[in-house]
Amino acid sequence: MFRHACHLGRDRSTILALLRRELVTSMLRWVLATALVALLGSHAMAQTCPSGFKSAAGACVKSCPAGYEDTGRTCTYRRQGGGGGS
Repeated sequence: MFRHACHLGRDRSTILALLRRELVTSMLRWVLATALVALLGSHAMAQTCPSGFKSAAGACVKSCPAGYEDTGRTCTYRRQGGGGGS
C-alpha cells in the first residue's frame, strides 16, 4: 500500500511539472505572437504612405493635422483636455 501511494505521488508531481511547462510554453507563444502582430501592424501602417508623407487616421498627409502629434512616419491622435463632465 505505501509503495503504491509513493508511486502515485511521483506520477502526480510529474504530471504537474508537465502541465506547468505546457502553461509557460503557451504563455510565451502568446506573448511572442502578440508582440509580432503589434510590430508588423505598426510597421505596415507606416509603409502605406509614399516617401515624404505621414499616416494620419488612415490618410496620407504631408504634415500632421491639428490635434495629432508627429511621431515620425505616423501622426498619433492627441486627446484634448482631461475628459470629465459635470
